[in-house]
Amino acid sequence: MQTTRSWRVLLAMNVILLVALTWTGTRSQTTVPVADVVRARLIELVNARGEMRAELSLAEGGGGQLRLRGGQGEIRVKFGAADDGAILLMLDHTTEPGVRLAAERAGPSLKLTTPGKPDRIVSP
Repeated sequence: MQTTRSWRVLLAMNVILLVALTWTGTRSQTTVPVADVVRARLIELVNARGEMRAELSLAEGGGGQLRLRGGQGEIRVKFGAADDGAILLMLDHTTEPGVRLAAERAGPSLKLTTPGKPDRIVSP
């Protein structure tokens, strides 16, 4: 009789433990809430070592700008928006402008720069 009672108590404890583990397991797998809107003046994307590789920020004139960096941390791409248009700037291995694509009030233009050669400018 004592053995039967011990088995029932042990079985009841196991059932309670199983229910508790199942309940906490499903709770811990809930998704993190996702915000509909993120508001910030600066957003930095960093690698595993904490080094900044992308930056979304405000420019001096109040427009937005995006900067992308290479593996060594040099800025390789700049994209900016201003009141009179937008500019995409791609920098070469020496971090000098290689391509400048602009859509400004004065009109669109494309400027190609190669060290030691004259700049090539394309505009309508």
